[in-house]
Amino acid sequence: MNIRLLLMPTLLCAAALTGCNSAQSDWNQATGANTLSAYQTFLQKHADDKHADDARGRILALQDDHAWSSAKATNSVASYEDYLKAKSGGVHVGEAKYNITALQRADEWKTLQNNPFATSLQAFLLKYPQGLESNEARSKLKQLDYRLQLADAHNKDEAERKRRQLESKFGKVLNDIVVVPPNAPGTLYRVTSGPMDQAAANSACAKLQRAHQSCKLVQGDGTPG
Repeated sequence: MNIRLLLMPTLLCAAALTGCNSAQSDWNQATGANTLSAYQTFLQKHADDKHADDARGRILALQDDHAWSSAKATNSVASYEDYLKAKSGGVHVGEAKYNITALQRADEWKTLQNNPFATSLQAFLLKYPQGLESNEARSKLKQLDYRLQLADAHNKDEAERKRRQLESKFGKVLNDIVVVPPNAPGTLYRVTSGPMDQAAANSACAKLQRAHQSCKLVQGDGTPG
């Protein structure tokens, strides 16, 4: 019997075992390093190994984590939007969208501090019903219990005409001027500002008086303040 024929299966088996041991050893090294380059090197050497799919998955996960870390480090609407464009299926998509909304909400709230009127606060809450700034907006809205009574009128048309005149002259000061219908028979229509807090109402009234416009501070249901 040919000895070489007998040795051939043994040699093939040994080669196979050596290859398996080499792939497992390389996989152990790759997982120990847990880096993109380590997994990429493993795939270059063992593209058909049983661990190949796992290596590809870990590469995608690491790329996603790196992209997310970069977005968080910049912490801007643009950086989170870039993450969403590049990693639309990433595990941090929900957090990225949340952070975008939080940053936009905070920026709009800062702007709103210069325009603390009921209409602007209500519009803010419609757009952002949840969040720290939204809670502050609700608290501030509760404080808007004051109005400036600006004029009286005997009928709706006269009241609307006075409202338009006042809005053209003092719209920037008051932001919102409304007509309040009579609350009892025989009483007048009132032209008032929109709701404000007491400090803003006093400040606005002082500006109107300097412009020779009469105004009276009223609270809540119209009781003089």
